[in-house]
Amino acid sequence: MKIWIGLIIAAIAGLGFGLGLTQYEFAGVGSFLRVSNTHVPESVDENSPETKVSTSDVKRPRAKIIGDSVYEFGTIEQDTKDSHVFKLKNEGNAPLKLVITGTTCKCTVGKLETDSIPPGEIAEIELTYEAKQPTAVYRHGATIRTNDPDHPTIKLSVSGVVENRIYVLPTTIVLSRISSNSPTEFQLSVFSVRHPEFDVTDVVFTNSEIAEFFEFDVAPLPADMFQGSADGGKLVTVRTKPGLPNGPFRQDLRVETNSGKPLFVPFTGSVIADVSIAGGVKFNSDASLFDMGLIERGKGAEARLLVLVKGENRDKINVKVAGSSPSTLKAELGEPTRGKKVTRYPLKLTVPPDSPSGSYLGSKASGFGKVILETTDPRNKELTVRVRFAIE
Repeated sequence: MKIWIGLIIAAIAGLGFGLGLTQYEFAGVGSFLRVSNTHVPESVDENSPETKVSTSDVKRPRAKIIGDSVYEFGTIEQDTKDSHVFKLKNEGNAPLKLVITGTTCKCTVGKLETDSIPPGEIAEIELTYEAKQPTAVYRHGATIRTNDPDHPTIKLSVSGVVENRIYVLPTTIVLSRISSNSPTEFQLSVFSVRHPEFDVTDVVFTNSEIAEFFEFDVAPLPADMFQGSADGGKLVTVRTKPGLPNGPFRQDLRVETNSGKPLFVPFTGSVIADVSIAGGVKFNSDASLFDMGLIERGKGAEARLLVLVKGENRDKINVKVAGSSPSTLKAELGEPTRGKKVTRYPLKLTVPPDSPSGSYLGSKASGFGKVILETTDPRNKELTVRVRFAIE
């Protein structure tokens, strides 16, 4: 019993000795293995010469517009163009690349002096605006792409007002069925805006073949005829002269002014003799051809036209039927109706029911039927009306 008690005491004593020896051997290593999450590194002054990063070695362009990016043209005149040159400087230390990517309208054109600006250099960019239409206020420009990261795009614009300082009304002249013997006149109002010395210097009739049959005069435009912002102008009166050839014509006008800007007015018309024929949709006045169409044999047909007498001597001009062909085509002129400007003679065409078959449709064999009228008008002594018909 005593032996077992001794052994237990000896084991306990040995264990205590071993633990003490271990603590002694590793006593200096504990602080070396400790990990801490509370350590804060020392602060660094970013502005100190020792720690500040130098940008002198970073290569990059810097775009700068010299002046304003918008230029005001003010008021410019229609059909003119104006330009402005913008200046762009590269304040960086690398080449500044430029590309025009687009304009706000077709009337604005961007012109680059160069597509690359060296460091410290200046380039010019020209914008041209074509004033095609009057407008109260406009603003148009161009967009330029660059390789400057701070200014990847640059927008340059021009603005202003487009004003029509000289214009004419009406813009087109049409004279239908005017007399070849009696003068006809019309007027053009030529307006000016802020042009105190404005004047019409000439009116040119561009069709030289018939220019001799027109004349004009120029007078100050009456104040009660001013329109819009116009504060001056001229009244141009154009007259035809007797003898203008019969038929359609074109005689465009070029109005010359002391502004250096001519005005163009399209001018068309048709001239008829003082004695003429009218016959509705079945009558072709240019060809003097009346279409009676197909006529059934045994029924016959009738048609009516008008002989018109115009001009100052209309009451003195007499008209009569001189003849007709073929014999189956009859023509009869009735009593005239006299109006203030026109005297009208009814003209009746008849194909009797007992007429034989025949074709007068304009073929080479038979041609057309004809009615011949005689007048006392010295310039139109005879008129021929062709008649297209067939009897079946």
